[in-house]
Amino acid sequence: MANIKAHLVQLQNNLKVAKNEGQPKPDIGHFIFKGSPGTGKTTVARAMSRILYEMEMLASPKIVETSGSDLTGEYVGQTKTKVSEKLGQARGAVLFIDEAYELGKGSYGEEAMTTLLAAMTDPEYRGIVIIIAGYEHEIDEMLDRNPGLKSRFSNSFYFNDWSATDTRNFLMQELKSKYEIRDEDQRQIELIILQRIQRLQALPGWANARDALAIGKKFQIIRSERVVQFPESIPTIQLAEIDRALEEMIRERTPAKGEAAIRGGRNQSSAYPRQLSAPPPQQQFASSHEEREVTRPQSPISGEDLTHDTEELSAENGGNHDEENADEDDDDLLNADFSYLLGGTRDSGVSDEVWEELEAIKRRYFEELERLRREREIEKLRLELEKQKATQERIRRLCSCPMGFAWYQVGGGWRCAGGSHYVSNEQLQANFMQ
Repeated sequence: MANIKAHLVQLQNNLKVAKNEGQPKPDIGHFIFKGSPGTGKTTVARAMSRILYEMEMLASPKIVETSGSDLTGEYVGQTKTKVSEKLGQARGAVLFIDEAYELGKGSYGEEAMTTLLAAMTDPEYRGIVIIIAGYEHEIDEMLDRNPGLKSRFSNSFYFNDWSATDTRNFLMQELKSKYEIRDEDQRQIELIILQRIQRLQALPGWANARDALAIGKKFQIIRSERVVQFPESIPTIQLAEIDRALEEMIRERTPAKGEAAIRGGRNQSSAYPRQLSAPPPQQQFASSHEEREVTRPQSPISGEDLTHDTEELSAENGGNHDEENADEDDDDLLNADFSYLLGGTRDSGVSDEVWEELEAIKRRYFEELERLRREREIEKLRLELEKQKATQERIRRLCSCPMGFAWYQVGGGWRCAGGSHYVSNEQLQANFMQ
């Protein structure tokens, strides 16, 4: 925001000098806002309309918002009428045209550009500030086709995309403003959000702040499934709920096989300086290098190293599979939702010591599965999950949990996720491991 603030200060100083010297008010000019969706272009335009009004450079704080496609008619003469109507509404105020590059498409789009250019030189519309906005490349192409229109926009600002860290910081601030988050959980939540956002930003359709707000709404919706049954006096949100919301959005955005998987529309070259960054939250976190460090994964059940070569493992377990079916199975496993592993409501009478130990074990187990998924150890993960599910089923048959919670290995035995049910290794061995 520094450059646009500096520009407004320059305008204000110019206005003061003109007043002191008895000169006419200086011309504000017109603006180009370039950037991807959700980078704050509309928000800044609204703020500018109020600021320019308070500086007495506009007759009204109003902003008339439209788009290039809305201004383009379907028959001869309709386009001119639409543009003139919006210009009339914006007299003495700001006219904001999003996706303005649509103005340059087709014969009716050319008519819109001609009408707009005429208005910018017409004394009747002298008090209007016009802001056009859209993707950098498309805006540049449109203006290159019409040098007359290009010369009328003397102020150009670029709105940078949000980084994964910017988005993570924003979401953490949103979560902290609504929910109680334990200090020992915060770091894990930050890492999960950062990793999922990095995956989201590599898919088509990422919309920066717009998507960050949509993710926040998903958090609320998924959390409500738990809280509607178990109301909380102090609102909390679980790591599994956060992860599930992000994974759902990833699945929704992932293209079908054969489609391009890399997001387009975020152009990196520009004929104008990148002058405006979307304002990221101010809280600072560890570097991305530190956040990517992972330890060599081990099985949470057996403790064995799980980084063996997958080809050797495949040979040991029956050799080759049909390639197409294997690919589909791998995709299903990579997109699997492991959030159920973190489930469980604390049973009454369970001590803080037992519960804290159990929660730590749940988190470690969840983390190991996530690491395995990230490293694409598909076959080993499949076998590990089968082993885990078989063990869980044996324990349920021996000592069932009435809530149906999963079981976790603690010390010399296994405890259910609720904390109050326990079966020793000796009992398990005696009944099922012979």
